Amino acid sequence: MRSRHVSPGTNELVGVLWKATDVLYANGGFRIDSGVGYVLRLLVLKFLSDVTEGPAISGLQRFVVPPSARWSQLRSYVSSKQGERIDEACAVLEEANPSLRGLLKGAGFNSIGMGARILEVLLQTLSTLPHLSGELVSEGKLGEAADGFLQRLAETSGRESGEFYTPPSVTRLLAELLAPREGMRICHLFCGVGGLLVECTRQVASKSVMNLPHAAASLALYGQERNAETWVRCRMNLLLHGITDAHLELGNVLWSPPLTGQERLLEYDRILANPPWNLDNWGAERASEDSFGRFNPVPPRSNANYAFVQHCLATLTEGGRAALLLPRGVLLRSGGEGLIRRKLLEEDRFEAIIGLPGGVLYGLGLAPVILVLAKGKPTERRNRVLFIDASEAGAKQSRLLRALSQDDIGAIVSAYRDFGGDPRYVRAVPLDEIRKLDWNLTIERYVKREEARERFELDEQLDALVDAESRRDEAARRMDESVRRLMRFLPPSS
Repeated sequence: MRSRHVSPGTNELVGVLWKATDVLYANGGFRIDSGVGYVLRLLVLKFLSDVTEGPAISGLQRFVVPPSARWSQLRSYVSSKQGERIDEACAVLEEANPSLRGLLKGAGFNSIGMGARILEVLLQTLSTLPHLSGELVSEGKLGEAADGFLQRLAETSGRESGEFYTPPSVTRLLAELLAPREGMRICHLFCGVGGLLVECTRQVASKSVMNLPHAAASLALYGQERNAETWVRCRMNLLLHGITDAHLELGNVLWSPPLTGQERLLEYDRILANPPWNLDNWGAERASEDSFGRFNPVPPRSNANYAFVQHCLATLTEGGRAALLLPRGVLLRSGGEGLIRRKLLEEDRFEAIIGLPGGVLYGLGLAPVILVLAKGKPTERRNRVLFIDASEAGAKQSRLLRALSQDDIGAIVSAYRDFGGDPRYVRAVPLDEIRKLDWNLTIERYVKREEARERFELDEQLDALVDAESRRDEAARRMDESVRRLMRFLPPSS
């Protein structure tokens, strides 16, 4: 599959990177996912060496790369010493460049057991790449190659890929909906490999004469990721795009959020997120005592979807916007989620609900929705929610994957910006009408596309069944817990 950003020469770069990964997979017995980590680290080593030896690149940070860490020097060592020398180069680079701390030396090239011969072939393969400096960096081709490489990994990883990579067409849609501008503070929760931060930077660069490093410098970019290796890959991916000053936190989004110097939640102008769906054991037992007052009412213990929504709203600036990818169940479930949904509607926090087709996320056939949340709507949008039915958009790229075209994205974004459109697919609905339908936000209740009504009603019934099963399981768990507590007070049986 070709990404929108692929340009001449990029596919060849991706091919070299994938060939290097295959060296580890076919000859060393490494899983593809773990092999990617080593290839990316070596690519960063070559990049740092090449940009230091080449001419200065406008907007790109200058790095200190001692002679012992130069690519040509690493290639010259006797095979038996290469792993040891690469580890030493990683340590030296991190010591000389504070922005690289924690990025390179954790891999341990001298202790992974790939063998001197395989490491030599790996270095030879990556040495066939051109000099990674000059126009290759300033025009974004190296970043495009990193994108393509990680995209290919996602396409081969199945459902697990959703943990770190959002497909390009969905990434582009989210960024265009939020329309980032120079000077904004932008946060990508669950940032994976940072695709949404890169896309927001591209959006800003495309509206100016700036290259990507300059555009990134005009923004305050933030991200948070809970998986340590994914966090490292995100930092490497941004670096290969020439983005060197993003603030990327490692930790739990809900319980270790970035704070200001006054121990208040850091606030953002734009928030983008593709969070894990229906996450259980997220910390509901301590949510009522949250020092920032985010969780009121408290979402169900078994499902963190609305905890992420509440967190996003608590960290938006006045006039800020957030876009979250979530399952359709958030639109209709009753119980605790229903109470939260009603409260947020009464506070006029929902700006738009956009229904996407199934298959637009890797390894997941279910149809997601985009919740566009607002903290302070323009007067003309107040007390209304825009519903956009894009469930038939896109085209199949494979048996399991569907991709939105640029025309699809343009139509959705235009409808959002106009706050209206073709009534078969788009409608701005007053809150009074939503109140009469018991605060249910199922898109098909408000956008009446008759030819697809039967399928929509089936989808709604299936969602309701899933909700009922979830509530049944939660009730059974509580009953079992009550029985266990009572048993402690009964006399032992004779």
